[in-house]
Amino acid sequence: MNDKPDLVYQVGARTHGGCMLLFFAVVWVAAVAFALTVPGLPGWWVVCWIAAATLTMAFLAGKHLPLVIRGGTNRLVIQDGWLRAESPHQLLGRSFAVALSTITKLVVRPYNDGLDSYEVHTSSGETFPLEDGLGPWVFKAIRQLHPEIPVERRG
Repeated sequence: MNDKPDLVYQVGARTHGGCMLLFFAVVWVAAVAFALTVPGLPGWWVVCWIAAATLTMAFLAGKHLPLVIRGGTNRLVIQDGWLRAESPHQLLGRSFAVALSTITKLVVRPYNDGLDSYEVHTSSGETFPLEDGLGPWVFKAIRQLHPEIPVERRG
């Protein structure tokens, strides 16, 4: 067993959830401040704007609060010929382990807002999506270890 992994990424679920909640709270305060400080806006518009911002914040808090409460560590490791993802919550992606030798292709798909999604495809037909933002680094690490694995860009 090799002691040093080829790639490691980890983030605490509480940290991730807390940062997201803080960000959304700041956006909510800005939205409410905008509605209350812009002169000449109709009262019904201000009420609707604040209600929409509040409902959006409640929805997002409902999604991210379990991360803060439950905690855990979201970890992705490439080591000893395996790609392992350990996730404490579905919001951070699913947990899986796949041998690098079973990977047949790496797929990049265009996604909304100019971001790409990254998938690992295996010889058994399984597809493992990677967490947003990690794909380029994971693909680079896999290609350094197994340059024969093709990367496909699908539209």
